[in-house]
Amino acid sequence: MKKIISYLVVLTLTLSLGYGQTTQKKIALLWDASYGMVNKDLTKELDFLDAYFKENSEAEVRLRVFSNEITQEETYSVSNGDWFELKKAVSQIIYDGSSSFEEVFPKDVDEILLVSNGNETLDGLPNMLFVPTKIISSTPYANTGALEMLALTSGGSYSNLGSSNTEEVMKMEANPLNTVSAAVRTTTDQNRLNPQGTVLVGGRESF
Repeated sequence: MKKIISYLVVLTLTLSLGYGQTTQKKIALLWDASYGMVNKDLTKELDFLDAYFKENSEAEVRLRVFSNEITQEETYSVSNGDWFELKKAVSQIIYDGSSSFEEVFPKDVDEILLVSNGNETLDGLPNMLFVPTKIISSTPYANTGALEMLALTSGGSYSNLGSSNTEEVMKMEANPLNTVSAAVRTTTDQNRLNPQGTVLVGGRESF
């Protein structure tokens, strides 16, 4: 009887210690540092990520910077939405070189954030990904069709910040029903976007 009571006490303590703990989300932040990204709107991208990490406040983020090859890889911890060190790192990235997407995309994470215009100089984008991928683009010219398709096949989303107000994009991300009911327009390359620039992927958009 004493052994049973002792076992129940230990089990209760174990469950109590684990209860309420938030599991860290494993995220890969893939940052295109090729020269073609030099005219992007970094402020909009940072605003987008500010909102993202408010929603994903506990995360282990693997930053992978690439151009014609992977030039930097570091892991950062986001706690209570604080991503200051990571934000500082991406703000200091220098843009140079061509672009290659070979071996850029990891498979051992919960979600991928790709910051890129998708323009291919060397090795192109993969045809399909099996990790949900959110793609953020803010340059005047982007490989929109390929980025949309990549988001679609992964079950993720594509946000065109270059043609939209970041705050409005985030509102649409947070309110999927609004995104579903939004009127769509046709871009010059016949890609389907809502008026705020967020692609309708799988009929909804949300973090």
